[in-house]
Amino acid sequence: LICKDSCPLDGKCYPFGYRKSGEFCSDKGAFVKQLAGDTTCDNNFECSSNLCIDSQCVSQALFQKIIDWFSKLFG
Repeated sequence: LICKDSCPLDGKCYPFGYRKSGEFCSDKGAFVKQLAGDTTCDNNFECSSNLCIDSQCVSQALFQKIIDWFSKLFG
C-alpha cells in the first residue's frame, strides 16, 4: 500500500495528524508514538494529553489541576 501525503496502517491511508492507539501520523509518512508531558512539540496531536503550549507537551495531571482550579473558582 502506497499512501501519498498520509500514513499506511492496517491496509488504509490516514491523514497527517490522525491519532490512533497512542500514535499519530507524522509528516514522515509513518505512525509515531505520542509524546509524554514536558516534551518539545509542534502540534497538539503529537502529545498524549493533546495539549501543546509554547512548544511543550502539557502533562495530563497539570491540565487536570487547571480544570479543577477553574471548577472551584466558578463552581
